[in-house]
Amino acid sequence: MEKPLLFAVCDHFRPEVSAVLEHLELPGVEVQFFPGRCGLPPLEWDDLRSGLSNIFPPTELHILGGYCLMNLDTPPENFPACTVHSLEHCFYMVAPRKLVDDYLHAGAYLVTPGWLVNWEAAIKAWGVDRDAAVPFFRGSVNKVVLLDTEAVPGSERHLQEFAAYAGLPAEHVKIGTDYLRLFFSEIVFRLQFENITGLARKERRLKADYAMILDFVLQLGDSFSEKETVRRLLGLLSMLCAPMRLCFMEFRDGKPGYTWPEEDLLPRERDVMNNAILHEDKSVIWDEDSGSLMVRLAYHGETVGVVYAQGLAFPEYKDQYMELARFIQNIAGLAISHARQFDRLVTLTDELHKEKEKLEAALEKVKQLRGLLPICASCKRIRTDEGYWTQLEEYFKEHADVEFSHGFCPDCIKVLYPEYSKRKIMDKDSEAGEE
Repeated sequence: MEKPLLFAVCDHFRPEVSAVLEHLELPGVEVQFFPGRCGLPPLEWDDLRSGLSNIFPPTELHILGGYCLMNLDTPPENFPACTVHSLEHCFYMVAPRKLVDDYLHAGAYLVTPGWLVNWEAAIKAWGVDRDAAVPFFRGSVNKVVLLDTEAVPGSERHLQEFAAYAGLPAEHVKIGTDYLRLFFSEIVFRLQFENITGLARKERRLKADYAMILDFVLQLGDSFSEKETVRRLLGLLSMLCAPMRLCFMEFRDGKPGYTWPEEDLLPRERDVMNNAILHEDKSVIWDEDSGSLMVRLAYHGETVGVVYAQGLAFPEYKDQYMELARFIQNIAGLAISHARQFDRLVTLTDELHKEKEKLEAALEKVKQLRGLLPICASCKRIRTDEGYWTQLEEYFKEHADVEFSHGFCPDCIKVLYPEYSKRKIMDKDSEAGEE
C-alpha cells in the first residue's frame, strides 16, 4: 500500500496550490500551509510544527519552499519523518527558472497574488513605516513585478497599492497556474513512482527472504544435531539481517548452556542474553540506540535459546526485520527442540550399541565354555583350541571372566600340613567342650 503524500507549502502560495490540487485530483495527496517568512529570519522546526497538524505515520511529509527553509536540516527526534525540498527561490514553483532569474538580475522585486493580499501586514512585520519604505526598496530594486497566477481576484489593484507605497513602478505578468500544475504533477508522480518501485523492491526482497526461510524449514525434515541446527539458523539470520555481530546462547530449564561464538563472547553480551529470558512476554526486542535485535527462541512456552544480532546494516528496515524474526522465532524453537530429541536419540543409540557389544562378547565366552573340555587326568590342566596346556584357573579367567581365590580343603591340609591339621582339630574339640 502506498503512503499518503502530505505537502507543506508557504501560506503565500495557498490560493495557487489549493486550486492546482483541486484541479489535478491527485489521490492520496494532501497539503498544509506554514506561515510565510518573506523578509524575516528563516523557519525553525518549532515554527513549522506550530503551523502543521495531524501528521501521523505512515504519512510521507514533504516540505516545499525557498530561502525560508535554509535552517531546516535534520528533523529533531520528536518531529515526524520528512523530506525538505529547498529551492533557491520559491518562485521556481510557479514560473520557469529562466523567467524568474531574468527579472531578478534586472533588479525586479517579485511578488505573487498570495503575498500581495496581505502586503501591509508583511511590511509591518518587517518594521518598515511609510517614510522608510521608499528608500528601503529603491536602495535594492528598481520595480515591482507581479507573477500573476490569476488565483486571487483583485491582484492588479493590490499591485498598484503596494508599488505606490514602495515608490516603484509596477509590472504585471500573467503566468497562470500551468507551471505550478506541472511542478506539482512532476514531484507527485516522481514520489509515487519511487514509492511503487520501493514497494516492488521490498516485495521482491520479502519473497527472497521467505524463500530462504522456507528452505530452512524444509531442512528440518533432515536429522541435525543441535549445534548444526543453530549454525544453520545463524547463517539464515546473517543473510536476512546482515548484522555486524551475531551471538547465540542455549537455555535448558531456564539455565544458560553453550554459546556461539564459544570463546570470545563478551561479558556484556552474556548479560544481555541472560536478561532476555526475563521478558517472557516479548519474543523479539529491538534496541533503538544500537540498532540491534534480540530474538528469544521458545518451544511450548520454554526458552531454548536467545539470538543477539548487533549492528544491523540497515536499521531503517527495523519493522521488516522484526516481522521476519517473529516468523522465524517459533520455527527455530521447534528446530532446536527437534535437534535435542535427535541428539538424545543418537546418545541412546550409542549406549544401546555398546551394551549390545558387551552382551555379545559375554555370550561368546559362555559359548566357549559349553561342550567337552580336554583336561589332564593328573595335573588337571586344560588344553586350549591352539593346542596349549594351561592352568584350570587361567582358562576360566580368560573365557568366563572369573577370578579365583586360593586356599586348602581339609583333606589337603591333613596331607600337606599334618601337625597344623591336628592342632586345628584339637582347638575345635576344645571349643565344643566349653559350650
